[in-house]
Amino acid sequence: NCKNIQSEAVVSTQSTGKLEREMELELGDEYILDLKKHYDLPNPDDKYDDIPEIWEGHNIADFVDPDIMQKLEELEKEEAMLEEAGVYESEEENLTEEQKEVRVKAG
Repeated sequence: NCKNIQSEAVVSTQSTGKLEREMELELGDEYILDLKKHYDLPNPDDKYDDIPEIWEGHNIADFVDPDIMQKLEELEKEEAMLEEAGVYESEEENLTEEQKEVRVKAG
């Protein structure tokens, strides 16, 4: 039974050409492993897309936000207003002498 499987594997590799390992040995340092070349997709041009349409069962387009730059600008404006209002000012200015000493000793 094992011989049948091995012989079938040899026949299938002969019909498809060289094994990747054979190509690696033949090309040496110039060999680049390309796992995508055997992808069976309806549109062969999709094999080398930077961002696939479907990834781990999820449609990537579902996670694209066309208004992201507008939202970023709004957040930056809000952040600037909070800084001007003093929300992020340090509390060290409001510490008593005793609290300052404790902080210095605590390191």
